[in-house]
Amino acid sequence: MTIDSSQASQPRKLQQFLSIFQYCGRAIVLVWETDRLLTILLAVLTLIAGLLPAAIAYVGKLIVDGVVQAAQSGNGKRSVGMR
Repeated sequence: MTIDSSQASQPRKLQQFLSIFQYCGRAIVLVWETDRLLTILLAVLTLIAGLLPAAIAYVGKLIVDGVVQAAQSGNGKRSVGMR
């Protein structure tokens, strides 16, 4: 079995990608030593920023489900807000 150049470069690309995180631990330690409250606040805000899109999508799903259920039940008014 022969290995072409694209397959041989896969581990190298992964190694280059992972090398980006080489100094992350040291950076976090420096921030922690500078201000622990700020580090915790940054971590909490990062979590919120990560969860917010999923929460927005879930609320959108609930709205769409409610509209579909109202349309299928026939109990909804035909013209909402228009007289």
